[in-house]
Amino acid sequence: MRKTNKNLTKQILTLMLAFAMVFTGMSFGNWGVDRAYALSSQDVVFLSAPNENSPRYQIEPIAEQEKTYNVWIPDSKKQLAYLNIENFTNKDTVKYQVGTATAKSFNNAKIAANMIIKPVGKAVTVTLNGEAYTYNLKNSAALSELSVQGKEITPAYGWSEKDYTVAVSSKTERIQVNVKTKSTADTRKITVNNREVALTKGNDSSSGNIEVDLSQLTWGEDNTATIPVVVSDTALGKGSEYTLAVQCNPSVKIVSQSDTTDKEYYDNETKPTAMSVSASAPTEISYQWYAAKTSDLSDGVIINGATEANYTPAITSGLTASEETYYYCEVKNTVDGQGYAAKSNAWKVTVKPGIYPTVTLTTAGGEAIPTEGYSVDAGETVPTLKANVTLPTGYSAENGEITYSWSDREDPLGVRVGDTQTYTPSTKWDSVHNYYCRATYKYDGKEFTSDSASVKVSVYGYTQDTFSYRAGQYGYSDSEIKVGQAAKMSVTITPPSLKGELYYQWQHSTDGKAYEPMHELTQSVTGNIMQYNNIKLDTPIKDKASEDYYRCKFVYKGESVSKLGEALQMEMITTPVKITTNGVDVIKGFDGQGTKENPFLLKNTDDLQKLKKIVNTDGKSCYQIYFRMASDIQIPKADWTPIGTETSYFSGHIDGNGKTLTVEKDGKSLLGYVREASVSNLNLFGERIDGYGLVENYVVDYATKNPINITNVTIKEGTKIVKSGFIGGYASGQNQVYITNCKIEKGVKIGCDKDQDNIGGFAGEFNGIVINCVNEGDVYGKNFVGGIIADKGQCMGNCIVRNCTFSGKVAATGDYVGGISGAAYGGTNFGFASAPNTPCITIQNCISNGEISGNNYVGGILGAEPGVVQCWDTIKACITDNLFVGKIKATGSNPYIGGIVGYFNSINNRNEISNNYFVDTCGTEKGIGRISMIDTDAKTVDKSDVTVKYINTSGYASYSDMKVSMKAMGINGVEYMNHNRSDDPLGADADKLCKAVKERELKDETVMKLLNASTTSFKNWEQGENSPTHSKKPVLYAIELSGNYKTTFKTGDDFSTEGMVITGKLSDGSTRNIPLSDERLKFTGFDTNKRAVQTITVTYGVAKTTYDVTVLYKESQVKEIVAYFTLLGDSYHKEATANDGPHTLSKGNLQTWVSQTKVTINNNTTVYDVFKKVLNDNGITWKESSKLGTVYIESLTRNGVTLGEFDNGNLSGWMYTLNGTHPDLGVAQQFLENGDRIVFHYTDDYTKEEGSEHWNTPGGVVEEVKDVTTDTKTGTTTAPTEVKVSEKTNADGTKTKVAEVKVSTDNQKEILKQAKASKSKEIILNVSSKSVGDAAKADVTLDKSFIDSIVKETDAKLTIKTPFGDKTYTREELKAMSAAATGSTVTVAIEKAAEEPADDNANIAKAKSIVKDLKLVVRSSKTAKKNIKAVLKSDAKVKASIKELKDLGFTVKYRFYRSTKKAAGYKAAVTKKTSTYTNTSGRKGTKYYYKVQVRVYDANGKLTAKTALKQCKYASRIWTR
Repeated sequence: MRKTNKNLTKQILTLMLAFAMVFTGMSFGNWGVDRAYALSSQDVVFLSAPNENSPRYQIEPIAEQEKTYNVWIPDSKKQLAYLNIENFTNKDTVKYQVGTATAKSFNNAKIAANMIIKPVGKAVTVTLNGEAYTYNLKNSAALSELSVQGKEITPAYGWSEKDYTVAVSSKTERIQVNVKTKSTADTRKITVNNREVALTKGNDSSSGNIEVDLSQLTWGEDNTATIPVVVSDTALGKGSEYTLAVQCNPSVKIVSQSDTTDKEYYDNETKPTAMSVSASAPTEISYQWYAAKTSDLSDGVIINGATEANYTPAITSGLTASEETYYYCEVKNTVDGQGYAAKSNAWKVTVKPGIYPTVTLTTAGGEAIPTEGYSVDAGETVPTLKANVTLPTGYSAENGEITYSWSDREDPLGVRVGDTQTYTPSTKWDSVHNYYCRATYKYDGKEFTSDSASVKVSVYGYTQDTFSYRAGQYGYSDSEIKVGQAAKMSVTITPPSLKGELYYQWQHSTDGKAYEPMHELTQSVTGNIMQYNNIKLDTPIKDKASEDYYRCKFVYKGESVSKLGEALQMEMITTPVKITTNGVDVIKGFDGQGTKENPFLLKNTDDLQKLKKIVNTDGKSCYQIYFRMASDIQIPKADWTPIGTETSYFSGHIDGNGKTLTVEKDGKSLLGYVREASVSNLNLFGERIDGYGLVENYVVDYATKNPINITNVTIKEGTKIVKSGFIGGYASGQNQVYITNCKIEKGVKIGCDKDQDNIGGFAGEFNGIVINCVNEGDVYGKNFVGGIIADKGQCMGNCIVRNCTFSGKVAATGDYVGGISGAAYGGTNFGFASAPNTPCITIQNCISNGEISGNNYVGGILGAEPGVVQCWDTIKACITDNLFVGKIKATGSNPYIGGIVGYFNSINNRNEISNNYFVDTCGTEKGIGRISMIDTDAKTVDKSDVTVKYINTSGYASYSDMKVSMKAMGINGVEYMNHNRSDDPLGADADKLCKAVKERELKDETVMKLLNASTTSFKNWEQGENSPTHSKKPVLYAIELSGNYKTTFKTGDDFSTEGMVITGKLSDGSTRNIPLSDERLKFTGFDTNKRAVQTITVTYGVAKTTYDVTVLYKESQVKEIVAYFTLLGDSYHKEATANDGPHTLSKGNLQTWVSQTKVTINNNTTVYDVFKKVLNDNGITWKESSKLGTVYIESLTRNGVTLGEFDNGNLSGWMYTLNGTHPDLGVAQQFLENGDRIVFHYTDDYTKEEGSEHWNTPGGVVEEVKDVTTDTKTGTTTAPTEVKVSEKTNADGTKTKVAEVKVSTDNQKEILKQAKASKSKEIILNVSSKSVGDAAKADVTLDKSFIDSIVKETDAKLTIKTPFGDKTYTREELKAMSAAATGSTVTVAIEKAAEEPADDNANIAKAKSIVKDLKLVVRSSKTAKKNIKAVLKSDAKVKASIKELKDLGFTVKYRFYRSTKKAAGYKAAVTKKTSTYTNTSGRKGTKYYYKVQVRVYDANGKLTAKTALKQCKYASRIWTR
């Protein structure tokens, strides 16, 4: 009993340990539990090239020296070696040391990184999981050339090949063997057939030849003899042995040929079966195919161009009688001038006449159709047309199938308009058509088509429903505004024709009955439908409350195409909208009026409490209401919550009036949630402010551009703040904060508890602009700590710091620390995050004059730009004109530290880094501590640091070529071509980026002049006592455009800015008007000769902005064109894989919502114009929004059902192709040419569509939060996950695909935010079927901090839903999971139970039949490195069978077995997709036997069929090393 209990205890402890390791991300590998294979010396290989399949150098153990080996490098080979470790996994720790150099970690991702230059004579120590092995790299004597005079040897000589073959025609002839070796030493000797060759010495090599009498050789039964060739050199101690096999089998032979069963085809067959032969010969084989009409082949004639091993017969169309042809192939070869030939058996091919229907048209009632067709007015009916089909004698619809397709002969592309036996022509539009029907008879698996004659249908005029409108870009619905505001509205018009003239007139009414015109009837640009999509109105501004009604009248004028010369005119008036103008929020209880000129006065704490109640309790945002402090005020700790909640935010303006706001010790900040608010002219003090100093939070709605402006606010001496000085930052690229002309005085401590991440002097995770601010205080924290800001908050927004000064102390215990910013994007409150493609941070014209210290990634200006692989913003990210004159220190091991920047993950031409200076006594010699990857086309670069990756994104023919190249280099995330720099930033051009300067240069105006001289400088530097400083004069840093200026031009027009108002924003918070005549004002980007939507860049000094204009063809260039539009939709099915999905355009399994429609337009028309016209004509509505400056179609509604973005999975949505390609331009930017074909389509998975390689999220629209939703009824918060499928090697050598699942950092935040706000009881993480693909299981990795936040901040349990099963964790289980974790993540493994393969599927039955009939031939051989290679020899029949299995959708793999006994004991060595296996390890002197098995798997990875184990010929091989 005691023993049983002890064993049971052991089992329980083992299970507990395994459970803990899974949840902590810990591997069992180092414990020997789940890893059956441990690394040893046999896994160490030295390669001749940076590719795991390149030839290997021979490795031999040194006798009596344990763990020491010689590596033999032939002296004929270029002297390079590359270390590789086979069977390496991420669980292994491998380091190597060349000689006495510093040890390096083995780079599994890139073999080239493990290069050993000039290896001979060097010793390499390789440490495998703590075990050290020594490898001495030496030269061995080898041939550099081998040939036979006048004959071809195969393969041609290569240094790694040891076995060669030469063909002869006689066993009695004599041949001359030529040899060469790269040595002139007397110790070098070569023997051929055991006879020494007399060598002639050259400059650096020796050569010779010897004659061999073939009659003296020993010939085998297979007419083959061998000649040994041996190279030796007593000075090297190692030679080489070669074998030259002589074959006397000159004639070519046909080994096999494809199935010769008689074949029959109809005369419209497009894919007849190919015929093939397989032949063998010792020399090159030629092929020639013939065709004969008789079975004895006596009349065979050459088929021109048919000279390959396979041939596909040509099919003659339009036959009236069957034709028979016999095909055969003749193969030839030549040996020693003698020709040989062989002929295949014949294939008989019969081609039969097709079964084509005859089609005539009548009305549906059987009446004859008038010869002249039909001519009607719009809206009148035309008789329904019917197609009558007659089939050839002996055939009927009963023994086949008849289908119909109606089209219009006026359409050159033959657009299909109907697909039943009858068709009723539409009479809505003025038009002329010639309809016909194509009938298809389907019989015997084939299709035969014929066309009817055409029927002419002419329609005059338009029906009223062809003239329609919908809400435009600015909306068109009843709305409410406040006094002093204008309402914006616009309508999108679909006129009855895209050819003609459109006029509009806005009308106004005060009672909704009597309307007055607001302007004359105005013509839109003639013939330009694009102008119809945004006919807009800014309503007049009201100075008091009112109710007003607005509508728009439209008049269309055109000419008839059915009655040439006759004019057409139609009118339409939109339904009115009501605009209610309200006064400002009614606020009482304060002195003043709440206006900018006469604000409400805040006199004491009671006034602040009153304001808090108005906002937090009464729900009034105080939008556009102004407050001014009339005296100093204290915020109490007790009974105080910041002003503004998540549901009732503060939108007013507070002017501190130079007064001081004091926060009682351990009290909270003044403001909570804010939106479109401002604080200015305020002094702030607090002995210890618990949280952020001024603003606790702000509204993240991805719409409001400036949640708050903070201007002229000073944090007073002696203040301590637990978090960042003013505000945190909540990862929103569109909700940007502006901090201007603010100051932190000396003696202030920010991050005073010293244990917080993301701490900045003024702001934490920041998106927005900080301008002209000064911090003289100290900043403390752990990771991501900066003197001005902590880091960039959200990847896609601006993060700009300009003209700021830091002169205090930044002291961090962790990483990412900088005098201005700790880092760019990368650090979040939930851990580290990366964004491969995003705009980088901008820091310009700043001074850092403080003490900066941290562990790693430390910079005088910027700690690091850690997460960007390729910066791709259209406006460059700048680190320019900055000065560091303080002290810097990094305490970590081998840290990245720089006088300007500690670390860049990558830089390209979007990173403008220039004119930065740092004092040479600051504590580091480098301006930039480290750059991991540089994109440059510089001809010469400093590559002294071999760990830096150099790439060049220019010069590629296509995006695909670049991606292939990047993948080969192990680089992911480079999405754009031609982003390369042209300099050498770590070499010759390093000083142009960042330069170390002497203290005297700082004092003698040298540096000051350099800082003022650059084109990017604010030019406000002046000489201080010890170094340059900023002048007190305000700096103009930004410009804004307003006014009524021209945005539409015609080709040939001059560029115009008439009506434009340009306002400059200055660093002191003021603004000034910039006259258009100012010479410093520059406009670029306009091309008057190019029809396009063009981006105009406006610059004024360092300030820059952009706006879009449209250039259209002028009237003389406008011409009528036609385009073709097709709409393909889908059903609503939530998951991409539902209903046999995913449904995609590339698969051709979408639904036709609108058949291809011909639209007559002009060449000033966009895809969007045609889209609107066709959808309105078909009663389909849509929802649109603006993304990246263009129209984005979110959803379509058809027959009352809406289908939109993400409805069928997180990769679903609407797209379009133009002439078969998905363009880069949006629908409103893409103009059309004559004959363009548009297919607007839904997709369940955009990654499966044409061109999807361009849309890897980094290159497209980056969403900040994706699909996080909360259902308050069920109490659940649901979110998608990010999935990457990778292949992992199992202990038995097989491989399993695993879905590696994560939750994005932005989604973690949003999940917690929604779950907390809604008090959700359950958080659900969805892993979609589509995302896991053919993976067999899921490894779900969660940040430990995320799990902790679920437990601490919410009441929810956690459920993970996957296609392999679901797992739910209670809050107690989550606590235990987190407590068990030793790392920063927790991994949950979810695997589906194995299922037995089903036998009731026809394809499976077919696969088993094919496998059963496979006849396998397997051989083994010894390689040059004395490894054993087993190869499945696939003849033509085996190849055809394997191809058939793959065509049926199965995966074919080969499993190789090994045993020391011929008849038993076989164990699987490896399972792979290739039919060759090289055994690279064994016990010396042991005889091994090999077998192979073909295994067939279905689409889910289930084993469907397998062959018996097939024994290798020459099966036993003795292991000799």
